[in-house]
Order: sequence, then structure tokens, then C-alpha cells
Amino acid sequence: MQRQILYFTMSCVLSLTTRIYAATIHVPADAPTIRAAVDLALDGDEILLADGDYTDPDDRNINLYDRFITIRSASGNAEACNVGNNECCSSILRIRRDSAGLTRIEDLTIRGRLEIGDQSFGNPNTCRSTIRGCIFRGAQAALDIEGLEGDPTIVDCLFTENPNFSPLLIQREAKPLVINCRFLGNDGGNAGAAQVLHGANPTFYNCEFIGNTSSFAGAIWLRFTAYMTLVNCTFVQNDAPCIWVGSGNTGANILNLQNTILWNNGFEFPPVTETYQILLDTNDALPSIVNAHNSIIEGWTGTFGGSGNNGTNPMFVDVDGDDDILGTLDDNTRLAAGSPAIDSGDNQWHQCIGVDLDNNARFEDDAATADTGAGVAPIIDRGAYEYGANPIMLSDCNNNLVDDECEISLGLADDCNNNLVPDACEMSGNDCNGNFILDECDLAAGTSFDCNSNGVLDECDIASGFSLDCNENGVPDECDIANLDSNDINTNGIPDECEIDCNSNGAPDDYDIDTGFSPDCDGNNVPDECDLQPALQPIDFEWSSPALDDSDDCDSCQLGDINLPWDVTISGQTFVAFAMSADGYVELLKNGESSYGYGEGEVDDLTEEGDPDHTYLMAAYDDLSSDYGGFFGYSILTDRVVFTWLTETYDDEEDGDFNFFQIVLYDDGRVQWNFYFADFDDYDYDLFSGIYLGGDARQLKEIARETIPEFESWLLADSGRDCNLNGVPDSCDIGSGFSNDCNSNNTPDECDIASNNSTDCNGNGIPDECEPALADCDNDGTLDVCEPDTDNDGVPDDCDVCDGADDNLDSDNDGMPDACDGCPLDAAKANPGACGCGVADIDSDGDGVPNCFDLCPNDPNKIDPGACGCGNSDADNDGNGIPDCFTLPAQQETPNTNTNDNTSDNSNMNDNTNDDDEMTTPLCGMGMNMGMLTAMMTLAGLRAGRRKSGRRRAAGHRR
Repeated sequence: MQRQILYFTMSCVLSLTTRIYAATIHVPADAPTIRAAVDLALDGDEILLADGDYTDPDDRNINLYDRFITIRSASGNAEACNVGNNECCSSILRIRRDSAGLTRIEDLTIRGRLEIGDQSFGNPNTCRSTIRGCIFRGAQAALDIEGLEGDPTIVDCLFTENPNFSPLLIQREAKPLVINCRFLGNDGGNAGAAQVLHGANPTFYNCEFIGNTSSFAGAIWLRFTAYMTLVNCTFVQNDAPCIWVGSGNTGANILNLQNTILWNNGFEFPPVTETYQILLDTNDALPSIVNAHNSIIEGWTGTFGGSGNNGTNPMFVDVDGDDDILGTLDDNTRLAAGSPAIDSGDNQWHQCIGVDLDNNARFEDDAATADTGAGVAPIIDRGAYEYGANPIMLSDCNNNLVDDECEISLGLADDCNNNLVPDACEMSGNDCNGNFILDECDLAAGTSFDCNSNGVLDECDIASGFSLDCNENGVPDECDIANLDSNDINTNGIPDECEIDCNSNGAPDDYDIDTGFSPDCDGNNVPDECDLQPALQPIDFEWSSPALDDSDDCDSCQLGDINLPWDVTISGQTFVAFAMSADGYVELLKNGESSYGYGEGEVDDLTEEGDPDHTYLMAAYDDLSSDYGGFFGYSILTDRVVFTWLTETYDDEEDGDFNFFQIVLYDDGRVQWNFYFADFDDYDYDLFSGIYLGGDARQLKEIARETIPEFESWLLADSGRDCNLNGVPDSCDIGSGFSNDCNSNNTPDECDIASNNSTDCNGNGIPDECEPALADCDNDGTLDVCEPDTDNDGVPDDCDVCDGADDNLDSDNDGMPDACDGCPLDAAKANPGACGCGVADIDSDGDGVPNCFDLCPNDPNKIDPGACGCGNSDADNDGNGIPDCFTLPAQQETPNTNTNDNTSDNSNMNDNTNDDDEMTTPLCGMGMNMGMLTAMMTLAGLRAGRRKSGRRRAAGHRR
């Protein structure tokens, strides 16, 4: 038997999981602009930019607020891939949240602003993105890092040729790592190549500042209670002061210098002094501090204290490079042989970054130089470069130049499984729910489960379709059943609560049918008792005139308890009153009941935890009312009550988004829903349209959930499937022969008759249209046996031929009953006519005298032979009293040459006189013989007889 299973829709669940394999989107091949590519990308995808200039408006102002993708040059050549157009303050990209450190921007030349982190409204957002191999060049091209949790890693980047603006801005408690970056030939305006402000706390490793200018601090300005650490950095020939610590009135700034070189800064104002290298502002309210260790500071006097510091020339290879121009790419601050910076640093200050600015080994011993630094050999050099260093392989899975273990120990990367590998490096294929926490850590933390022990999180089993979760409780169905949290009485692997249970007895319908608990006589896999329940169905859109007579001026207002003008029965339950709520529902009340008044919430709260014995008509049940605007009310009409809501959703507040819908309750138990328009923003609860039948029914019939239809109408009415109310579906009554369906309209004949859809005038239980053998003489749809028959002859009055007589007596079968037939034995005549019954009134020659009286029936000019006989005229043209037929032509004397002529003429004469056998002797001079007189008398009598006969017929023969 086909099973009926109810599944909940999971149309978008698969989108919850991240993909094991990232996609690559090429610009412009796959997407014309960067923004278009970002719109296409999913978390973990990579966007590759072809070499070229990206200056389209859609290549700027791109927000990666919650996107975790990589954007980089396809060629790896940042010089060949330019993004932005050097416009003042033009933002290129904004990265706000990236707690797992999965967003990377690599190998691009940025000619605008790249913004990382956010301190908006005091809400910190963790941001651990990586910016690697990028060049910030042009008018106000800058990297702006801010926010309490703004902890990105900036690696191998070049900041150069930026006029009148600091190309690096670190503020608002941000704590980035800046590794192996070069700052060459920038004009910071009044703030230096880098600004560190407002509680920021960055750490710079192996960075180089050469030839930067500013009206205040050539390289770095540290102010507004900022904290900064410089490890193995090199500052050469920047404007004085090279680093300004303080100003901004608040003070309390701290600068840590470790293994760092500041040399010949402020060279344009000889002699170069210690204060040209570092200016410690003493005018702030709180004092600032410089902590220097194992650093070379030109003009060193010991003012800043610390240990291992000196002012000895570090001996660079070629500060201004082959082009003899400061602040260009060929500037070379690598250490020359014999430099006092070689093997003279302190190993403790450089623990996590295992390379120098050339990405060679950071700890390299020079055999020709005595170790004067601190720590276990090899001793680190001072400055950005390690003398004589060789390439080295790092444990650096995320390629940010930070040793993985050290990155974890500093809190710059998560390691939830404690395997000393940053979680971001293990995320691919191990984060099925896309929450950027390794699946094994979700399990260990108890935030996710694997109830079927298949090594996959339950939510991922469900999202992928491997497991079903029909009750949407986040637990695979097989686990609900195994744990006895759900029943599976039919053992089909589906929790019973997810299968159709139309009779609400706790068992799936197919189980009821299979076990014989419920009959299914028509084999439609629905228990017969459910076939007979009221049905909810869409109808053509309708709208009833509403009466909005009560202002919706409060949240969850209610009108009730209000008596109905008539009792109404729905699904066997009778209701006498109602209560209407502003929250989009009507509560129907039985005799003696009072409204529950639950208000907004989940539908289950209303129908289960509330009062499941009550019945609710729900047009759009949720917290739809607000005290800002809208109306609701009802109209009680003769045969219906119209409930109408025009209400503003609570969550919309004063936005003016209204919803217009109504319920119509008819006195015969029909319920109609009309939805006009909707503009709904989901609130916290369970938006539901339909009906909950409480009491013994306990059924929830649904129109829509989590939405409000528009321009739709729905009707709940009797199913119409048990018209004779015998508890058996009509189709089964017909199929079993219990009821007939002669007109094949799927309705038992007795119901057609009872509902007046068919007539049964003879009361034999058969619709009249199904009795074609019975006559309907006037074709009016009523059988003859049911029509009035005054003379009881079996012929309806409307079809009677002979009123008052028996129409069925017709001896000659001519269609005229004998009582009205003047010739009852002559089938050809209904009255005697001129010639009488049995003789036809034929007038062959059309002279008006029937043949029966016409002595010349074939001569239209004569009714009597006359003197000359039929066919001959009796004319006397010469008036001699002798018809022309008897007048001889005049005699002429002719030569008698033929003795036989007279004989011939006499013969002709004799022939003429014998034309009519009845005339043998001419009656000359009489003008009329007796035959003619007799014929005329007969004709006169015939005509009189015809007139009399016609009157009889008119009086006695009504058709």
C-alpha cells in the first residue's frame, strides 16, 4: 500500500553547510567586477583578479561584513593588479567580522582605503583576516584597522608614495600583527607613515621605515593612550622626530623597542640627536613611556633606560640604493660585514616570527662575529634583516609568517582540539555546519551531537539529507525513534508524529488502515472517517465589506465574549459565541465556555499548552497588532459574521506596514478566509493561517505558515462525501451498489433527489432524467405521468388533442382521437369534407369542383360535358344558336374532280359530332342542356356542403 508521509519543507537547509572544496571565481572572466564576484562567492571561495586596473564603481565600496573569502591577484604580481583610482577617502573593501581568520586579501595594489575591524556602537567584532603581499600606493591609499577585536595579520606589504596622509592607521584598541612590511617614501601629512591611536596595541616585526616625511612624526605617531611594540624593525632617514610618543593631552602611551635600529632620522637637521629618533612628549596629562632593549638609537644618551642599547653605527649596505634616492624599492638596510648589530640582539623578544624581512631564517649565527646579545646561540641580529641568513621552512599552515604554535600561544589563532595546528588550517571538510568551529570541537563542547555515531554532526546529517528530521527538533529521526523520544508504530523509520493522522488517534493513517482499525472503502489511503470531515480548499478570491468598528490601540486587544445570532456547527461541534483578538484569530465558544485569551505565541502554545479543547479560527495568528495604528472589528449579518483586521505588525513599529485580511463565519458551518494584502516582518512567534478544531477533533488545518497570502480566499466546508449521512463515503455506497448513480455525477441518486438537484415526480427513487422510456410530450423536463391530466386519458392537458375525451381511441390511427374525428374510420380525413368520408376531396383540374362532382374532372373549363363534350368549348361565335362545334363551314363550289371528296368531308363531320359519348343529339337553340343544369345545381350544393363541414371541423377538432 502506498504510504502517506508528511514531511516538513527544508528548501534552504542545505545552504547551512560549508563546502569541502572551495570554488574559484575569475574576474572578469566569470564576473565583470569585484562586487559581482563577491555577490557570487560563498564562504571559502577564492576570487582571482586578472592583471589590470579595477576602477569601476563596482570595484569599490565593497562590504565583506560576514563573508569569508580570498581576493587576490591571479598572477601574484601586485604591481600589475591595481584596485581603486586614488580618489580621496575612497573605500575599496571593508572587512568587519572574521573570527576564524578565513578572509585574505593578497597581492593587490590598493589605491584607496582598506578597512578592517569595527568599533561601531561599542560592539567589538573579532577580525583575524590576513592582508599579504599588498601594495598601498597613491593619494590617501591606506590600511585602516580598528576595534577591540581587530586582530588581523599584515604580512609582506609595501606602503609607498602616499602623499599627505598616513598609509597605516591603527586605532580603537586594535591589536594587529604587522610583519615584514616596508614603509618607503610616504608623506604622512602631519602624522607620519603610521598612526597608532586610542588604545591600539599593535606589534611590528621585521618592518622597515625609510625616507618618510611629515610635519610632526616622520615614521610613527603614537598618541591617545596607545601601546606599541617594535621588534627587529629598522628606521632610517625619516623626518624628525622619527617616532613621536605622546601628545593628544591624555598621554599614558607606551612604546616598546626590542632589537630595533633608529639611525640618521632627522638627518636634515644636523647634528642628529636622540630626540630626533624618538620624541617623548612631556606635556600630556599622564606620562608616556619608552621601553628600549637591545636597540641601536643614534645619539643614544640612556635617557629611555632599558638594557643592551647603544648608539653605534649599524653599518647598512646602501641606505638609498643604486638610484641614490631615499624611500625607493632599492634602498638596502641589510647589515654589512662587521656590523655591531650582528648577533647582538636578545632572543627573548623574537619568539614567534622565524624569518627576517627577506623571509630567511631569523636566527643565524655569524662565525666571524662574537655573540654579544642575549640568549642561547644562535643569537638574533638587530634590525629587519638577519646577516648571512639562509631560507627556512616554517611551521606556518596559514602562510602568515607566524609560527603556528606561537600564533596559538599568543591567542592569535584558535586551537580547539589542542593539536597545535590553528583551527583555520583544518576547517576545510571539518566544519560541516559552517559555524567556523571544528566539528570535533562542537562535539566536545556539547554544542552539537552525533547521535547515530557516524562521525558527522546531527545537523549536518539532516542538512545533507543523509538523515531526516521531520519534526524539526534538530535530531535525526532514526535517533528519535531509537531513543524512544518518538514512536514508530508502523516501523517505517518515520516518527509517527510526522505522518498523517487525520483522526488524531496517535497512529498514522496507513497503520489504521492496514490493521483494520479504520476502513478505507474507496482505496484512497485515507480512513473513511477522515474522508467525511470538513475540507479546506482554495476558492476564487472574494472580499466582504468590513466593519472596522474598534480601534487597535493596544497590543493583543480582544473583543468578547459575544453571542452569535444563531448556533453554528462545525465538524460535529456546536458554537454559540466568539471572542475576537487583535492578534489575528477568533476563538469560538461552546455553550458555557469563556474565552481563554491567550494572546501571541507559538501555535502549539495556543492549541496544546493553552486550552486544546477550544476552537480557533486563525487568519494570521501572531503578534500582528501594535499600538501605533490599524483597526480590527466584526460585522454580524443575517447569515454570517465578518471578522476583519487592518493591522500593523508589532515588529514594524512606526513603519506603516499594514496587513488586511478577514474571516467569514456562515450560519451553516462554512468558514471562509479572505486575504487582501500583506506586508509582514517576522516577529518572534509562529505565523499561522487556518483552523484548530479543539474538543474531540483536535485537528490543525493549515492554509499557510510563516507567511500571509495575498489576494487569496479559502473555504472550510462539509466534504460532501456522505450525503446520505450513513457514515460511508458516497463513492463506496455507489461502488458497492448500496446506492445508485444513474446520471454518473458521483452522487447517490437519493441525494440528488433530496437536494433537489434532480426531480423524481413519480416518487420511484429514480431521477427523472434517468427514465428516458417515460414520455415528455412537451419536452419541458417533467415526465408526462407527472403533468396534469384532467380527462384521465394518460395524456397531459398541455398535450391533449381532444379535451374531455380519450385521446388513446383512434380507430383509423390518423392521430385524431375518434371523439374529435369526423371520419373515424378514414385515416386520410378528419371530417367528411365535400365528398364525404372515404372519398377524397381531390380537384384534379383545379377548377374548384372536386372530382366527385366534376363531370369533366380533367377539364378546368367545364364541370359538365355540355353540348360539345369535355375538352370542347360550347361557344357559339356566330350567334346562330348552334355551338361552333356543330356549325358547318360555308359551301364553296369547286370542280368535282374527285368523286370521293364528299365522302371524306362527311366522314370528318361525323367524327366531330361524336366527341362526347354522352351527347348524341345536338339541342340547338336551348343555350343549356339538362346536363349542364344538373351540374350547376350539384356544384352549388357541394359548396354549401363544404362550408358546413368546415364549421363542424373548426368546432370539433382542436389541435
